[in-house]
Amino acid sequence: MSGQQAEEIIIEVNEFGGVYASVPSAMDKSKYSEEYLKQLLKQEGCLGIDIEKEAHEEIKKLLKSKKAGRVKLGNKEDGAVDILIPHDKLTAKLSIATARGGKQVGVQDIMAALDTRKVDLSLVNKKRIVGLILQGQRSDPGALIEVEVAKGYPAQHGQDTQFESLHDEITERLPSESRDGSLEYCDLEELLSVEEGVELMRMIPPTEPKKGINVIGEEIEAKTGEALAFNAGDGAVICSKNPNVLISSMKGQPVMAHKGVKVGHLKTLGSVDLATGDIDYDGSIIIKENISAGMRVKATGDVQVFGMLEDGSIEAGGNVDIKLGARGHANRSSNVEIKCAGNLSAGYLDNIRVQAKGDVLIKTKLSNSFVFAEQQVVVGSKGQKKSSIVGGRTVSGVLIRAEELGGSSGLSTEIVVLYSDAVEERLKSIKKEISDKNAKLISKLGKMVGLSKQKTDKAKREKLALTEETESIKQEITELMAEQSRSEDCVDQVKSGRIIVQKETNPGVTIKIFDQEIKVKARYGAGFFALDEGKVSFQKPNKEE
Repeated sequence: MSGQQAEEIIIEVNEFGGVYASVPSAMDKSKYSEEYLKQLLKQEGCLGIDIEKEAHEEIKKLLKSKKAGRVKLGNKEDGAVDILIPHDKLTAKLSIATARGGKQVGVQDIMAALDTRKVDLSLVNKKRIVGLILQGQRSDPGALIEVEVAKGYPAQHGQDTQFESLHDEITERLPSESRDGSLEYCDLEELLSVEEGVELMRMIPPTEPKKGINVIGEEIEAKTGEALAFNAGDGAVICSKNPNVLISSMKGQPVMAHKGVKVGHLKTLGSVDLATGDIDYDGSIIIKENISAGMRVKATGDVQVFGMLEDGSIEAGGNVDIKLGARGHANRSSNVEIKCAGNLSAGYLDNIRVQAKGDVLIKTKLSNSFVFAEQQVVVGSKGQKKSSIVGGRTVSGVLIRAEELGGSSGLSTEIVVLYSDAVEERLKSIKKEISDKNAKLISKLGKMVGLSKQKTDKAKREKLALTEETESIKQEITELMAEQSRSEDCVDQVKSGRIIVQKETNPGVTIKIFDQEIKVKARYGAGFFALDEGKVSFQKPNKEE
């Protein structure tokens, strides 16, 4: 070694990849810097190693004391490659850790890794592999780079039989599934009436399934769509010329049913008064004018009134639509009552009682009334200048929305989101039934254990009979638990319910959600009432609301 060489640090690499700096005693300490060491590492192909924390200080100490020594700088690390495949095996992601002074990952390394994980090469994007290698060469030492290099094809399950209504106006007597207050009053058209032989619904057969393939070349089974049959209700039949079409077999009002349509009788009247008497009809009714004071209308289907209801009553097995509105007398006990198994829509309600299985949608004002809707109560519509709930008690199982709650006079007004008493009673009943059946099941299982110890034919017969009984009890418990879950979901739904106010809430209003309530003593602006940490609180609306 020459004298000049002895004055420079020498980089040495052992057989295990350890990198060392051999420091001479005669080197001028002023020549040393971290940049100087980096240049030496670059010359020896070791640039990028993770230099140990104390290495620089140890080198500086040796130079200062003019002592020769050997300092470990770190270890050369080759680049590493890994193939990441998720549980569904539909994708393969290539992960590369760039080298630290060692050999970078190449195409052969990647192909070997893909082969080890048995990735189907026909599904591999070769361009992405080349791009990843180039990116690794430009990246910092020790960088982690990932890219999806292979993608399988998921199975395409066959779609079940679909049922397509051929008339947009066909009535649906189902509560709305909306929970965000997006509903509003809309002016409904006259109930649809069809003649005999009209096409009502088309059945679309199930589609064929298509198998998929994952990134390791395995087939993914696809489910066959379920073939369903028409549910031809009363007044509807399958077309003799096309078994995929349902047609009306009578004149009347078509109503959506599960997997089908039924057609009910439809009666049209001018008005209901003393001349017509009370109406009790098996079907739907259209009343072109008014329902006079004291008159009662009952129908198994829908009731649509183009005028108003005054101090009378309506009971419907479907929806009720009153174009103008309904009014009772404030100076005496009102006879006005509306019950419906579907939705109620009306221009206004004043001094009446309402029970609706679905939604209650009012155009302008709900005043001094007692309303219970299992779904939403929404007062107001687009273009309506003012809508409000004033006086009385309004109860919803999901959501209540109006522009204004209460009046400037401070009239007592209750706004409540609460499930019906029937839900609470049924929930208690279910829990007791489950407890009783569990006790009965345990008793019978105990008897079966005793019979198992007996080897007689009689014991075997009794045990067999008990086995059938216990299986029946288990099934009953399963069904009760499912019903309990649905009832508890109803309670949870109430707890997450909202009372939305688009303009203001006035003093005199009581807000109740589930078992919590507040009495409004000061005017609130736009916002909503909801449970927050178990208490009713008022919150200002988000921008999107």
